[in-house]
Amino acid sequence: SRSRGNSEGYVQSDFGQDDAGITQDFDQPGFVDYASGLLPNDRTHKFKLWGYYQFNEKFSMGTQIQVSSPRSLSCFGYHPTDPYANAYGAASHYCNDGEPAPRGKGNKTDWIKQVDISARYRIDTPVGQTTLRADIFNLFNGHGVQKRSEIGELSAAGDYNYNYGHTTQYQTPRFVRLGADWEF
Repeated sequence: SRSRGNSEGYVQSDFGQDDAGITQDFDQPGFVDYASGLLPNDRTHKFKLWGYYQFNEKFSMGTQIQVSSPRSLSCFGYHPTDPYANAYGAASHYCNDGEPAPRGKGNKTDWIKQVDISARYRIDTPVGQTTLRADIFNLFNGHGVQKRSEIGELSAAGDYNYNYGHTTQYQTPRFVRLGADWEF
């Protein structure tokens, strides 16, 4: 699939702006320059496989396997001719001292591969049934890069951000969830 356009919608995840409906996408004319391209939620490929097997009436196991292709990232900086857009900070599609930086033409994240497994064991008791649960997420403890810094300039003077492209979020590490359900 492809997700292309000039606005992601109610949020702007490349900035980390998650207040629904308050994006700055069209607040200033300078924000629309080079804004069209691959959006932050674009993942060309996403493969999922899931299922479970019930060994007997009491014990079952399941798995979910998911592989997602990289996201295309942007480079945000200061607009060379729109001082009103610059009042928002590094939010325009310009980088490297005023050079155009079309949306989605910056760095990329990693392929994200994750295997989750679960097990359930049911115990019959005089007052009902108890099901013991164990889930392991990210079984092989993948460390794929989920996000990178997309701010390329620190000021309208074109000061390069040396943190541009550095990792800001990795895939959630392996963790285990244990639980019990009681039905009476």
